[in-house]
Amino acid sequence: MSTRLLVSAASALCLLIASPAVAATTRSGSFAAVAAPQPPSTDPSLADPIWKTGVTATDFIDFTTRKSAPHATTAYVLYDATHLYVGFVCEQRGVPLVATTTVNDSASSVDDGVTVELDTSGVGKRTYTFGVNPHGVRFETSSESARFRPQWTAIAAPTAGGWNAQLVIPLEALRGEPGATQSWRINLVRHLSQTNEDYTWAYDPTASSFDDPTFWPLLTNIAVAAQATRPKPHADVYGLASGGTDRKQFQTASGNFSAQNPRTTGLDLSIPFTNTLAFVGTLNPDFSNVEVDQQTIAPQEFRRGLSEFRPFFSQGIATIEPFAQIAVNGPADVPLYTPFIGTFDRGVKIEGSVGSQSIGALEVHGPGFDDTAIAYGYGTTRQPFGFGISSIQSHHAEGSDATTSIGFTRRNLHTGESTFVLDRFETGSFVSDASLAQNFTVAEIFSNQRITAFVDWKDVGPQYAPIEGYTRLADVRGPQALFSYNGVAGGAIKSYSIAAFGERLADRSGSAHEALALAQLSLTFRNLLTIGGGPVTSELRTYDRPYPFYTNPQSFVFNQHSFAIGYRDGTPTPIDFTYAFGPFAVPCSGAVPQAAFCGSSAALRAGFVQTTNTTTSRAFGPFALAAEYDTTRERATSGDADGQILRRLSITRSFGRDTSFALSLRSINGLGGYAQPGTNLAGSLHARFSNGNELYLNFGTPAAYRTLDRTIVKYVFHIGGGSGT
Repeated sequence: MSTRLLVSAASALCLLIASPAVAATTRSGSFAAVAAPQPPSTDPSLADPIWKTGVTATDFIDFTTRKSAPHATTAYVLYDATHLYVGFVCEQRGVPLVATTTVNDSASSVDDGVTVELDTSGVGKRTYTFGVNPHGVRFETSSESARFRPQWTAIAAPTAGGWNAQLVIPLEALRGEPGATQSWRINLVRHLSQTNEDYTWAYDPTASSFDDPTFWPLLTNIAVAAQATRPKPHADVYGLASGGTDRKQFQTASGNFSAQNPRTTGLDLSIPFTNTLAFVGTLNPDFSNVEVDQQTIAPQEFRRGLSEFRPFFSQGIATIEPFAQIAVNGPADVPLYTPFIGTFDRGVKIEGSVGSQSIGALEVHGPGFDDTAIAYGYGTTRQPFGFGISSIQSHHAEGSDATTSIGFTRRNLHTGESTFVLDRFETGSFVSDASLAQNFTVAEIFSNQRITAFVDWKDVGPQYAPIEGYTRLADVRGPQALFSYNGVAGGAIKSYSIAAFGERLADRSGSAHEALALAQLSLTFRNLLTIGGGPVTSELRTYDRPYPFYTNPQSFVFNQHSFAIGYRDGTPTPIDFTYAFGPFAVPCSGAVPQAAFCGSSAALRAGFVQTTNTTTSRAFGPFALAAEYDTTRERATSGDADGQILRRLSITRSFGRDTSFALSLRSINGLGGYAQPGTNLAGSLHARFSNGNELYLNFGTPAAYRTLDRTIVKYVFHIGGGSGT
């Protein structure tokens, strides 16, 4: 695990707090919003004098170096009855502009760019970002939906000493409070690609991230009609045709492919019934596009986490799990893990918030199962206390399962300290003793821009395993502790980070079920070279028969010593290499293909594993190229050795701002217990039209281990407001 991943996981606790002040401007006040008598002229030069009447933001801080930004930025903010207007004037002398992204709605974090960040709840419940690069290519995000695609506009153009941008955001794309006068939290951010630095207007040294709305200033007295910030209802109706000898092969929840009849029509819709609450439904949802390349040959100690991006689950799913999460050495335990839900035929959901309260309810039905969930949360990022409760009910042909969760948080914004408590209880057909089906965590946390530290106590019962949930490891109890420090250096070294983590989790017999310790160091130089690494020592105890028998206990080690080097990360031309080695138990039982030295009965066998991972990407005008080369080599303590090689290459070609073609090729060869060998070629064309309709033309799928002879043509008719709003 890299230091960056470790620190990001710790920072994702959503409990990010205070540190000693540094000599820099702090933005913690409020600014009265300015209403424009008429919209500013559509001109990236920002020559219209009306801009000078708006809220004016200057004196940006370089969050990377914690000093005043070396390139000046001035931003202007105005609004009227229907839109928010934001203009940026970016000085950039002596540093070339970088703008390689050519298709809207793509992540532009590697380009020069400016972003406006909004929290329309004012208390951290709903956040949005709208950004643009120097060529006027747009991107946007929402905390409520991974499919956020509103209709909005932006223009940008180079100037003699840098570049300017103008963003025009419809209020109806935002969920605002119903009051006639609103207060939003706002931040204005700029990314400089050549130095991989971020400039932020809202800077507070007590914040560990400039993306945390807790520390943004208020934009007050926004006087608009309540209906102005209520998204319009919208629906997507699709028609689909397929052909080829593999036209019935589709991915299941397990990641395998099986024969399923292709669906030809279906519906996704969202109907807001207040400014901040909406009904979301799907009927006969399309499962042909649940196919992202998640193949890997990286050794896994625990079950691997998968990404979810299906529209129904993407929108408002956080309201079903209204709790902060602690996850360092893998994904957090959750009772409803939607990537495990396979093909389903209908779903309904209510999601959103009312003031400081969040509300979520869900029902999803498919072959052999019917799952329901209901959740309530109280609290915001700026309140000292938060509370949440949820209930997940899973009804499957093989039995029923219910999990109730209760969580509590306490946070002190001034001292940098917080407390987190979460308790889950499982009952149902698979639980014979409810006292053994509990998942409890209590944690004490401190975090700021420099330091993240926590200590917690976990207790997961041996029978805790929600049927639709993700549980990293059951039958464990004990402490975990983490400390990380992010520093800014001088001279050739730009920044550095150190991190240490340790845990000892015992089973009910008192033996260590899992023990782990790691130390990581990372150095980033001013020429954008980064080096890092460190040791990870881990031990996992297994049994032929677990609790309460614990027969034939065996302890296996999963130790990996790693070294990583990266160059120009955060730019359009990164290259990264990682090498890891050490004793690592190899999976045997159920692994396809098996390692050459596996026995017929052992679930794990002690071995020694070496891995490499190399990635890079480049942009060439409308073309973009990404390449990856990974290797594993494993051997038993004595005997045979084998290994695998993964090669991945993808090429994309843009045709204007809203159409792109992608071709991906992946091959895996060799033996080992990590991935099934095969070669896979897949291609896709996606076009979004000005009316919101979309066209997909796909051959194969990047998710399969081999090339599928399957061609899909899909057309989506979009009706109403923006998707994901």
